Amino acid sequence: MTELCFVADMNHGNPVNFARLAAASFGDIKCVGIIHKASQGRGYTDPKYAQRRPDAIAAGFLWGAYAFNTGDDVKAQVTEFLEHACPEAETGLYLDFEDNSASEMTLGQAVEFLDRVEQIMGRYCRMYSGNRLKEQIVHATPAQVAYLAAYQDRLWGCEYGPLFKDVDAKGHRLPWPKPFLWQDTGDGLGPQPHTLDGIENGADLSIFEGTRAELAAIWAGAALPPAVVAGPQPQAPARVDQALAPPPHKLTLVERLEEGVKETIEHVLGES
Repeated sequence: MTELCFVADMNHGNPVNFARLAAASFGDIKCVGIIHKASQGRGYTDPKYAQRRPDAIAAGFLWGAYAFNTGDDVKAQVTEFLEHACPEAETGLYLDFEDNSASEMTLGQAVEFLDRVEQIMGRYCRMYSGNRLKEQIVHATPAQVAYLAAYQDRLWGCEYGPLFKDVDAKGHRLPWPKPFLWQDTGDGLGPQPHTLDGIENGADLSIFEGTRAELAAIWAGAALPPAVVAGPQPQAPARVDQALAPPPHKLTLVERLEEGVKETIEHVLGES
């Protein structure tokens, strides 16, 4: 039988006692990771992120940070996120791409966000999403789909219930074999447990199929292959925004993919 473990995600409004949570279990399933909100768009940072981080790590948890999406300028959002998240080599990084009626991020902006983070960090950034992604990916360009599919552990999926349906709004398969993490319960919906000792009732809990050691091995996100890195990676920049733009003579991965699609279309038209 496959071993399982939980990951809890939270923001400043969700109470937590990390010592109690570390000792808790549901049957033989324990919570081993925390993904905490770090920022939202530009101009907002979670007031408990920095305070909770050392406490969670001291209790033995893997630590991750997420940025809640808005329609704000993407470069500014990335700067805000990384400056507040202060990611170390083992910090998991995530974009929370869900409905936000106050300020929607497009899928194109989401791809740009992920790409900018990756070019700075030199490793992949993951995406949390459910229906929002399934509805938007049907309108994606071939280059955007190819970019998202390039990392098979990209998706932290959200679907409350006994099954994650890995199809988009038109019934086509998503570009990943399965979610890296699956948030199957939250807000009191979905299968049990709806809480563990140390966190509130109705907490957001995600399932990982594997052991803590297996999760820890891939938690931070794989390093980008050399062909994906847009340019030389900065060495500990004083500010994140000093390193956001790739060198002007280099194209980002998404731009290179779009150029490839354009060249193929021009070649076919030239032969017709």
